[in-house]
Formats: sequence, structure tokens, C-alpha cells
Amino acid sequence: MIASGNVQGGKGKIGEEYEYIQILVVIPDEVKQYKDFGPETAVIFALPAEAKDSGVGFSRHYAKKLAHRLCPSSFPFCLMMDDSVQYWRGMTLPEDKLKPFGQDAETGEMAKAIRTDISLADVLLHFQAGLLDKKNEMTNFGIIGFHRLNGFDSSKRAYRRNHSTSTVILNLDRLKDVDYLKCAWVWEDLQFNRDAEANDIVSCKCYRFAFSTPTLREGGCHNMVARPDAPFDVDKSLASDGPLPSSSL
Repeated sequence: MIASGNVQGGKGKIGEEYEYIQILVVIPDEVKQYKDFGPETAVIFALPAEAKDSGVGFSRHYAKKLAHRLCPSSFPFCLMMDDSVQYWRGMTLPEDKLKPFGQDAETGEMAKAIRTDISLADVLLHFQAGLLDKKNEMTNFGIIGFHRLNGFDSSKRAYRRNHSTSTVILNLDRLKDVDYLKCAWVWEDLQFNRDAEANDIVSCKCYRFAFSTPTLREGGCHNMVARPDAPFDVDKSLASDGPLPSSSL
């Protein structure tokens, strides 16, 4: 779990009978905060000292390196998740014949999916079973991602070949030669997807599983996104040969 400036308490449990190994990847200056206020059962991994002056690409780079060290060769998969993820939903899609989350409604006439409350345990156990099934082709994917609820939810496809961000399952065997860009302050996950694609590694986005994240006002990459002080017209600025506002560069 990539964490920065977003300390929240929690038990780290994903269900009454199951627990997962949760590792918080944090900059050294925030280790004490996460020890005091973070999930009680989580393991805290302190990044190298230069992480303080680096972006999220640096954090993801070392989180993936750590996963390579910890995940056994018999199950070379890890879930990398932003700590801003608040909850999960199971999506019964329009015209979905499987009714995967016990929905009895006739979804064929619906324009949007039916949302069902699920836990992180439901997500992890579903994909663990699929990745362990030797007859399943799920292991052919290098990256498995999920729909983000903040956007539209009218997709009629259960999955598609698409870039995935924020929360992903990484196939460490297939991604051994692809790393997150350490010098990237933002959009490091999109670049990671592009690099994987350049190496003929397929990213699959699943639309039956969805997560929600808030719009952060602090922490994370909030302070790293360049925004102009005031709205401006790019076309007019280019036409006048004048300089663009410095905050937009």
C-alpha cells in the first residue's frame, strides 16, 4: 500500500476469517505517524532517505522491488493499492448473465450497473483462486486493474484490455524487466502501463470489481499536480506567441 500524508486507523482485517499481509510503504519522516495512528497489524516499510524529496514513482519503484523479494515463486503476485481507497463494490453489469453478486434484478433493461457492497477480502479471494487455477488464463496478464467508481459505471463489458491505475495486481514474473520510473512525480502508473505494453505485456481492467477514492485535499500527489493560478485560454496564449503561465509548465 502506497501511503503518504493520509494516516488512518484500522485493523488490517479483510473479513472475519481472513487476514492479509498489509505493508505500508512510507517515507522515513512519516514512519512514527503510521506506527501511532496507522493500521495496528500492518508492516511498515520505510523508503530510502531520498524518498522525502522524490515523487510517487520512487515509492512505487521500491514497493515493487520489495514485492519481488517477498512473494514466493509459487505465487508471484501482489496487490499494490493507494491508501486513499475507501471501499469496494461488486458490479452486476447491464445484460450480465452471470449475476456474480447475487443480484436477481433484470439488468438487461438497465443503463447502469447494480452495485453491491463487497470487502477487500472478496476481491483478494476471487483473484487468488483464479491465479492458482492452472486452467485459468488469468496468469497471462501482467497487470490486472479495476474500475474506479468516481467515473462512469455503464460499461457492459466484464473486462477489457486497458490501462489501470491506483490499485493493481502485478504479475511479478511477467513484469520482472519493467519498473516504475523512479524520477516520476505524477502519472508514474500510466508510464508503467505504457512500458509494459511496449514489452508485449497485457494489462486487463476488470469492470465487475470497483473501488472508490476521494479527491484528496492534502497528502498523496495533491501538491505535485501543476495547476494555473487562474484559468487561461491555451489557444489564445499560443496564438499571441506569449509565454504560458509558469504554473502550467
